[in-house]
Amino acid sequence: MRETYTTEAEAIFMLKILHERLDAKKVSLIVENASYGQKLLQPFQAEVENYDIKLGNTHIIVPGQVIDFRDVILK
Repeated sequence: MRETYTTEAEAIFMLKILHERLDAKKVSLIVENASYGQKLLQPFQAEVENYDIKLGNTHIIVPGQVIDFRDVILK
């Protein structure tokens, strides 16, 4: 049997791990400004409050963009 995972399912899976295993209270996201990143971001933003997690910063990067992630992570 083969299962196909959607980006929505991946977003929900990430939220479950953040909530159940890591007991996260607040998270920030870095995603690519590409189809995959946007399709992952939308359900994550829609569902995050259902897991009692606050969404901090969301940083969208351009694929291939040279970026110093230290500034993004320290926000």
